[in-house]
Amino acid sequence: LHPSTLRLTAFGIFWFFIALSVESSIIPIEDVIFEHRVYLPSIGIIIAFVSSIFYLSLQITHHAHLPFRQTLRVIILFLTVVVIIFSIVTYQRNIIWKDEISLWNDVIKKFPINARGHDTLGLVYFKKGELDKAMQEYKIAAKLKPDYVDSFIHLGEVLAKKGLWQEAENYFAKALELKKLKKLKTHAAIGLTSMDKDSILNFQIEQAKKNIGNKPTDESLTALGILYFRAGQYEEALKQFKEAIELNPSSKKAYIGIGNIYTAKNQPDKAISAFKDALKYDHGDYDAHVSLGVLYAQINQFDLAVDEFKKAVLIKPQSPASWNDLGVALVKKQEYDEAMKMFQKAINIEPEYQLAKDNLIKVQKYLSKFRRGGIPSPTK
Repeated sequence: LHPSTLRLTAFGIFWFFIALSVESSIIPIEDVIFEHRVYLPSIGIIIAFVSSIFYLSLQITHHAHLPFRQTLRVIILFLTVVVIIFSIVTYQRNIIWKDEISLWNDVIKKFPINARGHDTLGLVYFKKGELDKAMQEYKIAAKLKPDYVDSFIHLGEVLAKKGLWQEAENYFAKALELKKLKKLKTHAAIGLTSMDKDSILNFQIEQAKKNIGNKPTDESLTALGILYFRAGQYEEALKQFKEAIELNPSSKKAYIGIGNIYTAKNQPDKAISAFKDALKYDHGDYDAHVSLGVLYAQINQFDLAVDEFKKAVLIKPQSPASWNDLGVALVKKQEYDEAMKMFQKAINIEPEYQLAKDNLIKVQKYLSKFRRGGIPSPTK
């Protein structure tokens, strides 16, 4: 018997423990058992198992004086049976791995007190829109591990998705307490990541309403109005802005909010009036001047549009968009040379500002063609 057979067995055993030590050591880890950790180490077990079978068979052959061919047939038959058994087991395991639901159901079946398993199964149900099943798994996870922050965050997400904002807030607050965070805004960035835009806005609206309570201020009402505006609920937004102005007639942000609503509703005259009211209390509001410039251009009052954009560039001279807007308004007035200067200023500030570059090229091409024989003026 050649000693290399035993050396091969020893090699397989050492391979197993050395490869396993890469992921399993004295350092504590969250998951005690994970199938993929034995993929590489299992090569060593296979080598050790097969070589030891051959070694034992050769030992029996030597001491029992059996023919080698007969022993070889027995070895092959035995290994064939082993391969068949493991093939069946692999097939059964593949059935479990066919989708996430069957996989995580198998996890909690074998380890029912695994909070992370229940929480992950809940996430799978949540992604599939099965909210009740998701909630059930999250609740089990929270019960099994009362300090498991993720389960409370996920419970809040499900309830928010179902429109149960008050209950959702309670779970988010619990997660906040566990995380020792002090601001809901900080937590919202964590807890609302898997919610759609409308759900997030609705949650924020309900939270803002609760914060207002019986002590509304012009700032809190304006903030609520902005949320309603983002959600496309213009009438509710308008109501909040008007109530803010009643509390503080100089609430510039509320007037701007009203202007944005009327702009969105395509009522330029009312929008212009609101932005003018905002400027009464803050002559240097950049957004109000830009909005007025855009509105004046829409109703073909280009002189007024140019005036507003000129005020805007004085407030923010480093804004390439302001210079571009001014250039477009000057094109409308057919002041092409001045317009090209404005476009060039925008490009000087931001060399990659493509809109200003396109506008400059368009005007240059127009003037070149115009000098060769009249064509209509550009209207961009």
